[in-house]
Amino acid sequence: MSLRTMFATAGVVATLAGAGLAAAPAAQAAPTDAPALATAAGPTGWVDWGTYPDLTNCRNVGDWMVRNGGASNYLCSPLPSGGYLLSINRP
Repeated sequence: MSLRTMFATAGVVATLAGAGLAAAPAAQAAPTDAPALATAAGPTGWVDWGTYPDLTNCRNVGDWMVRNGGASNYLCSPLPSGGYLLSINRP
């Protein structure tokens, strides 16, 4: 194998690896511990869904519930003791 071929192969491998690493954060899996709200027969209206240590975690779960869990909207309210309370709205 020539030196030029080895460098070309290494460049392609590095490019593909870099593309995979760049796409990894965007392709996060849904939380495995989130209940399947769409199939559950539960209350309608605003329901408290749990507390989260920071706003980012609260919003991630709220977004997931709107996309996959049957919620129509969510709110992340700050708690006096720290953290955030996630409330979801089920139509």
